[in-house]
Amino acid sequence: MLDIIFIVAILLTFFRGWQKGFLLSIIGPLALFVGSLAAYAYYKSTGDLLMSLVISVVVPIAIPIATACFVYALKLLEPASERSCSLISRLAGGIVQAAWCVAFILMTFLCIHFAPIQQPWFQKTRSFFEKSRSFTIFSRQMAKLLPEESYGFEGIIQKFANQDQLKNLDQTPEFNDLMQDPSFEGFIHDPEIQNLVENNAVFELIQHPKFKEMMKDPQVMDKLMAVYQNVFSNGDEPQMEMLNFKLPEISTP
Repeated sequence: MLDIIFIVAILLTFFRGWQKGFLLSIIGPLALFVGSLAAYAYYKSTGDLLMSLVISVVVPIAIPIATACFVYALKLLEPASERSCSLISRLAGGIVQAAWCVAFILMTFLCIHFAPIQQPWFQKTRSFFEKSRSFTIFSRQMAKLLPEESYGFEGIIQKFANQDQLKNLDQTPEFNDLMQDPSFEGFIHDPEIQNLVENNAVFELIQHPKFKEMMKDPQVMDKLMAVYQNVFSNGDEPQMEMLNFKLPEISTP
């Protein structure tokens, strides 16, 4: 059923691009790129995640609307015989729109496949997608290209929560260097941070001032990467339940 919907969607977007022509078809992907770039630049300069998300949504919508109004206004000034798009423009527009639709479908697959969400409603959605042949093929290809577990910040924290692995980590200079860092030590022992992690409040955690401050510290990031390379390059597989990790209970001296 989903595969039929995807095929119909791709065909419809192709004909939509055929009608619009190349210029109005390419403006959507370009607007998304500009919006993402603007949101990233704003977040890097201000650290305001919420406003950055607003920019990433509003800009890709506003630019195509403004461009379409401008193009249609210009066409109204042209003679009626010159308003139609050329065959090359229509074909290019159809290809761009179809490729844009395929990219959107693949990004949806990517989110469904890797999203660390354990809520029942999301699991039902994932099961629904897994019934489609296209999603099954996508999942197989992703399994070959990317690891199933995430070895990001949460993975490192989960390593710290495993007492057996913590003993091994304690013997590495990278780990000791990280744990002695004032910024990281203050972060993992902060009661408010502990509470956010225990409640799986990830969105609130990444907006917390201490998290932002720590992530902007180049020394902390270098030490985290050193631990990452030392711990996760030895071939062991961390058993991590996504968004269900705990910070270590490490007593301060």
